[in-house]
Amino acid sequence: MRFLFTCILIIFSTSVKAEIISKSLGDTGVVFINGKIETGDMQTFVRLPIEWDRTIVLLNSDGGSAADAIVISAFLVTKGVVTYVLPDHQCLSECTLIWLAGLRKMSSNASSIGFENSRYELSNEEKQLIGPMILGEGFDPNVSGLGFVAVGSLLKKGFGLDYEFIQEFVSPSDINPRYLGQADFDKYNLNVLFENDDSGAFRDALKGVGILSD
Repeated sequence: MRFLFTCILIIFSTSVKAEIISKSLGDTGVVFINGKIETGDMQTFVRLPIEWDRTIVLLNSDGGSAADAIVISAFLVTKGVVTYVLPDHQCLSECTLIWLAGLRKMSSNASSIGFENSRYELSNEEKQLIGPMILGEGFDPNVSGLGFVAVGSLLKKGFGLDYEFIQEFVSPSDINPRYLGQADFDKYNLNVLFENDDSGAFRDALKGVGILSD
C-alpha cells in the first residue's frame, strides 16, 4: 500500500514532459516509448485513456530517468500489459525495468535487451518521494546509491527476481552492456515469447496507424 501511495505522490508531484506515441490497432492499444525516458513520462502513462489489460507497450530506448522508469514499472506490473521490444530495436537499463513489468514479455531474435552501467540517479525531490517506500520514513536522503536500492527493491519485490540477477545485471561491471538472452530467461524463470514478425505484417500495421515510420 505504501508503495502504491508513494507512486501516486510522484505522479502528481512532477511536471509533465514527455512525447509518447499512443494509438489504437483494432481493439488493442499500443503505446510506444521511442528514445530517452524523460522526467514526466510517468504522468503521461497513467493519464492515457486506454484499457491497459488490452495494451502492448513497445520499447526502443537506451534508458533515461530512473525515477520515471521505476514508477512506470510499478504502475504497469499491476495492469497485465504486454511489453515488446521489436526486431532491430534496443531496450537498456531503465527501459528494461519497464519491459520486465509486462505480464507477457516479448522479444525477437533481433532484439537487444539488457543493462548498461547506469547510476540510477535520483534528484533530491525524487529521493524524498521514493526513499520512504524503500527505506522507511526515517531514511537518510543523503545515503549513497539510493537509486540502486530502489531498483533492487523493484526487481526483487515487484518482479520476484533474486539477488543473483541484481548482482549479475544491475550492479556496476566492467562488462558493458550486459544483454539478456534465452539462457538468462531460463535461469531466472522469465517467461518470454519470441516473435520475429518474419513477414513484417505487425510492423506494417504499426506504420499504418502512425506508430512506426519508414
